[in-house]
Amino acid sequence: MARRAMARRAMAKQRVTIRLDAEVIEGFKSLVEGERGYQSLINQALREWLTASSVSQLVEAKIERLVEDARAEIARSNGATQAHP
Repeated sequence: MARRAMARRAMAKQRVTIRLDAEVIEGFKSLVEGERGYQSLINQALREWLTASSVSQLVEAKIERLVEDARAEIARSNGATQAHP
């Protein structure tokens, strides 16, 4: 199979049925000219949300590790201070 055909298949969109609030649909429709293109905007918004969500989860996990390391270092430091009055 040619690379181009494989790339198209990997990027193919899947048809789904989803119920959204009328205000959401109207909001996306108001961002495009005419009725066409609002579904692509919804897809883009969802993709960006997933990416941002993944990034924020990675940052949150890193911050949690840094806090744990800092607490452990403080505990070690306090233990060393108490051992040598």
